[in-house]
Amino acid sequence: MSFTSDRNYLAEKAEELQIEEAKAPARVAVSKEEKRLVRKIDFIFGPIAYIAYLMTFIDRAAIGNARIAGLEADLGLTGYQFNISLTVFYIFYALFEMPSNIVCKWMGARIWIPLQIFLFGIITLCTAFIQNFGQLIAVRVLLGLAEAGVLPALAFVLSRFYKPDELVLRIAFCVSAAALAGGFGGLLASGFISIGEIGSLGVEWRNIFLFEGLITLVVGVLCACFAVSGPSDAWWLTAEERELAVSRLNRAHEGNATGAKVQGDMRSVLRYLRTPVPWICSFGYLSTNVAVQGVSLFSPTILRSMYPGMSTVAIQLRSVPPYVVAWFWTIGLAYASTRLNRRGIILLIAIPFSIVGYAIFVGTDMADSSARYGGIFLNIMGTFPGGPIWMAWAIGSAATDAERAIACGLVPGFGQLGAIVATWTYLPSDAPNYYTGNSMELGFCSFQLLLVIGLLVYIKRENNKRSSGGRDYRLDIKESEDADEVAQLGSQHPAWRYPI
Repeated sequence: MSFTSDRNYLAEKAEELQIEEAKAPARVAVSKEEKRLVRKIDFIFGPIAYIAYLMTFIDRAAIGNARIAGLEADLGLTGYQFNISLTVFYIFYALFEMPSNIVCKWMGARIWIPLQIFLFGIITLCTAFIQNFGQLIAVRVLLGLAEAGVLPALAFVLSRFYKPDELVLRIAFCVSAAALAGGFGGLLASGFISIGEIGSLGVEWRNIFLFEGLITLVVGVLCACFAVSGPSDAWWLTAEERELAVSRLNRAHEGNATGAKVQGDMRSVLRYLRTPVPWICSFGYLSTNVAVQGVSLFSPTILRSMYPGMSTVAIQLRSVPPYVVAWFWTIGLAYASTRLNRRGIILLIAIPFSIVGYAIFVGTDMADSSARYGGIFLNIMGTFPGGPIWMAWAIGSAATDAERAIACGLVPGFGQLGAIVATWTYLPSDAPNYYTGNSMELGFCSFQLLLVIGLLVYIKRENNKRSSGGRDYRLDIKESEDADEVAQLGSQHPAWRYPI
């Protein structure tokens, strides 16, 4: 077959696949076996992924609850030492996220995920026994290294089980643990503080790390029993279910596009990284992460400034309701995104909430406690849905297994730079109104809105060009080149369509 006829054949095939894709919902609706399989995966692996990420967020954010329970005074922290201890965590978290993906690929997620949970559980427990600033820095560095690869590994495993249109809800469900962790962490902290001093531990803030570390170790045992690397080693699926799990994903990825091999190769990866989509998603994740980490780490401090006469336990409890509301809101938006098969419009709905919330903080002072408390609800509702939607958008825009692996590491890894920024948004010199910090958060939320609009415009133009044949030249290759070149175009194949 000549290259011209090959191109014509592929164009005809792409048109057929698009027609089939349009009929896909009806076909899935009548597939009882596939629906039963998805429910089984949801029931068994879904909770494991959720609890694993829940514990990472509870353990990393526990320092915010411990701060208002006496950590700073007990360790003798002064100036910006608390902010420095937050920063080192995210620096090492970001640096080790991509290497952790390599380790995960070599070791397998089935082993790597439980091992990481054991490690950061031990480190959290050890934090209960630190005595000074140097030891605090040491445990925060180790915690960053231990937690770095959990989310990318979970996202990659989820992408091995779920089709792109199913993935956004599952990733959102997993990452929404961050919202619930804020409320759940406050409840746990108030309960552990109420226990009082335990033996030689002394100050009650140490109870937070002691008990949360022990709980994390139990979760590690649970994950060791059920964690998998993909359908092939999912012992809780039958042989027929494992075969169906693989074949339905192959059909889904073939149906979108490309003729690319499921695994892809380095050429596909480099082409993927030269496109703006993964980078815009990464900057979007970075922007939303500034607000997510900022409100998670500093909301107890902000609440303390708003209610100076309130007890520590009461402050912890008051931090719970905004996160509970945000959890339901995040899941609801993720469900809507799945039903509509849209990402951008969901972000356009969510982000303005945070813009209004931070505008309230900028326009008021701590005397307006009711307005600011309402602003916390809006801040969290506007920021927490962003992470899972940006993540799912990036993964859904990747055509091959190799591209998806890069997206799973790049987006959250690059996004952790936002967490580093967040640790310097609320400084002691800016207390008690924190106008500078809230203005920075407002700026990043507004920037995120512009990124969504820009990405939607780019995708619409790019998809239209491909539909009109404007990218067909990519199918022309020289006879001297590898005949597999066209198959390895990945998301750059003219038949591929980016999700919106």
